[in-house]
Amino acid sequence: MSEQDDSQNHPMNEQQLARLLQQVGKRQAPPTGVEADVRQAVKAAWRQEVDRRKSFRVRGLAIAASILVTMAAGWYLLVPAPAPEAIAVVETAIGQVQYLDADGNWQPLDPARGLDATSLRTERDSFVNLKLATGSNVRIDQDSSIRLDSTQRISLAAGAVYIDSNAKADANVDIHTRYGVAREIGTRFEVRLVPNAWRVQVRDGRVRVSNDRIDQVAAAGERIQMSAENRLTFSTVPANDPSWQWAQRAAAPFRIEGASLHDYLTWVAHETGEALLYDSPQAEQQAGRTILHGSIAGLTPRESLDVVLATTDFRRVSSNAITITIAR
Repeated sequence: MSEQDDSQNHPMNEQQLARLLQQVGKRQAPPTGVEADVRQAVKAAWRQEVDRRKSFRVRGLAIAASILVTMAAGWYLLVPAPAPEAIAVVETAIGQVQYLDADGNWQPLDPARGLDATSLRTERDSFVNLKLATGSNVRIDQDSSIRLDSTQRISLAAGAVYIDSNAKADANVDIHTRYGVAREIGTRFEVRLVPNAWRVQVRDGRVRVSNDRIDQVAAAGERIQMSAENRLTFSTVPANDPSWQWAQRAAAPFRIEGASLHDYLTWVAHETGEALLYDSPQAEQQAGRTILHGSIAGLTPRESLDVVLATTDFRRVSSNAITITIAR
């Protein structure tokens, strides 16, 4: 083995290293400015590396943010927009009742269907009962045609429509015809088209009847008939007049299951136009405590009265069609 190989395999000890440094002597200083240039170069390289890493982090954050934005946008597109509230809901549809679909075709009308702006028509012995989003009740007579424009506007083209705006209704309903407009003032009323004329009769409250030539207000118990030439005819119509009976047929049945007898009788009186009376305070109190069960679907309010009373200890004792007097 050569001396060179031996020196590589046996590193110098401290004494040998000290003698070598003494022989070499003191190291010469670098030329003026070289040290500064080296420092500047090292600093520049360090700064470049820092900027590179910072730029990488920024780009990473930007990519992550774009992914989050894309995911959020995709989520937003996947969430369905809330459906607009229907103008009305079909409570009952009796017989042949149709509505006009978006393609202009007449389709059978199903109960519990929500309705937007559309046209409705009924055939003979057919009726429909609607509940507007505002709480008002709308009933359409047989052989009628209407346009449901909004919760506050109905256009009547043929037949008759009956409005029952109870205390919970948020807005009045105007009935538009080719002859004029019947504007509700919190009430129950009917608007009917007859040959070459139209009429408005009021069960409760008031109705303003107007067009470009007339402006009249009908109160409860009054009927105004207007010809195509705007000739007016005034008459009276009691709340229990037979002309209101079709509205009873179109009424949604009272849900008697779990209801009190008093609430049921109040509904019957409201629909028939008859006054509810009890033969004693005790009978009225007991009626409030009597709970009913079952169903009266398919019966008019007047038809259901004897059927329901037969299941209780109460009876009707009045002998006229003006009052409903109940006794035990």
